[in-house]
Amino acid sequence: MPANVSRQERERARDLHGRVAAGHLRIAPARPSWSAQLGPYYLDLRDAIALVESAYHGPLDPSGVPLTRTGHADEAVYNAITIAQYALALHDEVLRTNSTELRAKLVAQVAAILNGREATGPRRGFIVHRWDNRKYPELRAPWVSALTQGNAISTLLRAHQLIGGDDLLRGAAEMFEALALPIEQGGVLTRDACGHLWFEEYPTRPFTHVLNGFVFALWGVLDYARATSDDRAWQWWREGTETLVAHVKDFDAGYWSVYDLRYRELVSLHYQVNVHVPQMESLYHQTGHPVFRQYAERWKGFAGSSLSRSRVWVGQRWQALKRGRRFA
Repeated sequence: MPANVSRQERERARDLHGRVAAGHLRIAPARPSWSAQLGPYYLDLRDAIALVESAYHGPLDPSGVPLTRTGHADEAVYNAITIAQYALALHDEVLRTNSTELRAKLVAQVAAILNGREATGPRRGFIVHRWDNRKYPELRAPWVSALTQGNAISTLLRAHQLIGGDDLLRGAAEMFEALALPIEQGGVLTRDACGHLWFEEYPTRPFTHVLNGFVFALWGVLDYARATSDDRAWQWWREGTETLVAHVKDFDAGYWSVYDLRYRELVSLHYQVNVHVPQMESLYHQTGHPVFRQYAERWKGFAGSSLSRSRVWVGQRWQALKRGRRFA
């Protein structure tokens, strides 16, 4: 945290960070809409405003754009996921309050997203991460992420509808087009042995198939379909939801949910309650498919079970030992 913040701000930050660690922060699904006017995001991320501004991820730059610590010494970088989710939270709060101050903060985040995308070359339209990924060592700079693209698309389209600017719509279109680039060519798109469509948060081989990243990417596709009536976007949305219907059961460990299908990493309590469960709830409201309601309720039940939480505590430590051996 910056040295010049007040004692009150430091205490507020510690409280927020403690709530995250204890699983007491709550992110709820928003009421879905099929209108071309996108409105609020699919998850209520407004608590992220205070979290980001408390330097939870890293310091803010002079323009108010958050930096994110990478875990490499004191390195902090512009991570478009943090920026976009902060922007989505700001957007929804501007809709509620019409705050001029928050609108100015939103404009700064949107400018950072636009400036961060590739303007030319084979990865045109991608936001490229220019640091090595510590969690997946095979991902060396530069690399791209479907989660980044999806969050950025959702941000630019909402900002375009709220504050105008054809450059925002063009930027969203470029980022949407980039999603079509296959992993083999440096992109994020792939299909599994059954022909199911995946957008990969981490484009590795073997595929990781990260649940939350795929959902966030798919929501960017849905936003583009709603805002532009693009036929390919609607086709990808249909195919993507079919993938989730077929595979959501694979993310169930029997007593908890897992982050990915490659390493089957058990998620934290905060993640279970504030990412996987509300994503499933939102998908149920969007599609009406009962499998999403089934796993939302199942994973919510696990989160409330002391036995499940104890099993996760043991499982996470065992996985940490294996991960240490794998990366040694």
